[in-house]
Amino acid sequence: AHAQAPLAPLPSPPPAADAAGNIAEPSGGSSASYNGGTGGRVGGEGSRGPVSGGAALRRGGERDLSWVRPSSYLEVLPGRGVRCQVHPAGSSATSRASGSQGAASLHLTGPSEASEGVPVAVGNRRLMEEVGVPISLAAAEFVRGGEGRGHTCIFVAAAGRLVAAVAVADPVKPEAAGVVAALHGAGVTCHMLTGDNWVTARIIAAQLGIRHVTAEVLPAGKAEAVRALQAGGNPVAMVGDGVNDSPALAQADVGLAIGSGTDIAIEAADYVLMKSDLGDVVTALHLSRATLRRIRVNYVFAFMYNVLMIPLAAGVLFPPIQWQMPPWIAGGAMALSSVSVVCSSLLLRSYRPPAPVMRQVVTAGSN
Repeated sequence: AHAQAPLAPLPSPPPAADAAGNIAEPSGGSSASYNGGTGGRVGGEGSRGPVSGGAALRRGGERDLSWVRPSSYLEVLPGRGVRCQVHPAGSSATSRASGSQGAASLHLTGPSEASEGVPVAVGNRRLMEEVGVPISLAAAEFVRGGEGRGHTCIFVAAAGRLVAAVAVADPVKPEAAGVVAALHGAGVTCHMLTGDNWVTARIIAAQLGIRHVTAEVLPAGKAEAVRALQAGGNPVAMVGDGVNDSPALAQADVGLAIGSGTDIAIEAADYVLMKSDLGDVVTALHLSRATLRRIRVNYVFAFMYNVLMIPLAAGVLFPPIQWQMPPWIAGGAMALSSVSVVCSSLLLRSYRPPAPVMRQVVTAGSN
C-alpha cells in the first residue's frame, strides 16, 4: 500500500535488511497509518501489523519479507529517528558497507547519484524539518488526531517527500498510575522526561497523575533536566529503559533500569528491575529507607554502647569505689558490640515489601 514507483517490491534482502523488517512490525500496542501516496488511512486501531496495517505480510503462517529492500548508510539520530539509503535489487550500491560515511547520500533533498538508491528517513517532526520534508495538511490533521489520543506519531519520507505518517500507541503499564500515586504518598515528586511531543506527553501525564512534564527533549536534554533538579539540593532518581535514557540514568544520583530495556540503559543504571515491574520502584525505595533506618539504629546503639563501656574499661569507677573492669570482660564487651550490630542488621532478613500497587479498578457490572 505504501509502494512508490522507485520502491517496487523486491526479492528477500540479506540478513541486515531482515533485521530492519523486524523493526517494521511492532510487538504490541496499536497503530494506524496515513498513506501519503494515496491520501488514505491504512490500518486501524488495534492493528498489530507493520506500518501498512492491511498489507499481507504472512504466507502460510510465515512472514513474507519480499517487500523489504536492502539498505546502506544507516544513521541513527537519537531523539529524532533513523535515515538510510534504500537500493533496488542488483544495484552496485547494495554491496557497499552500511557503515560508510556517505554524508551527502543521507540528505533527503535527493541522492548524490541516481544509482545510490532512494534516501529514506523515519522519525519525528524534528527530523522532517532537518531534512527539509514538508508535512501536508492531510498528514498534519492525521497527526493531530493521533496526538490528541495520546499516540506517538512517526513520519516516513522517501526521495525528499512525505509518503506516510504512523500513529503508534504504546500502552501504559497497568501498574504505572499506582506507582506514581505510591511515590507521591511517600513524599517523592515525579517528573516525566520524554522526547515525545507535548500533546502526547501531557495526555499520558494526566492519565498517570504526573504534574511536572518536560517533553521534546533529546537524550542530552534529559541529562540536563536531571542536573537542574539536582541543583535544587535534592537527590534525584531516574527510571528508564531506552538508549535515549542512558545519559540521564548516568547523571542521576540513582539510576534504575527496566530489566527488559536496552543493554546501554542497563549498563548506565545503578539498579536493574529484573521483573520489569514498575512496582519494584516502590519496593526499592521502601527497602532503601528501611536499610537507612537500620543503619541509623546501629549507629545510635554503637555510640551509646561505647560511650558507656569505654569509660568503665578505662577505670572511671576505680577512684570512688575501687572497682575496675577485668581485661577479659572488657575484651568480651568490645566483641559484643560488633556482634550486636551484626545481629541488628540481620533483622533486615525479615523485611516485608509494601503491598502491591493498584493495577486496575474494577467496578460492579464490569467484565
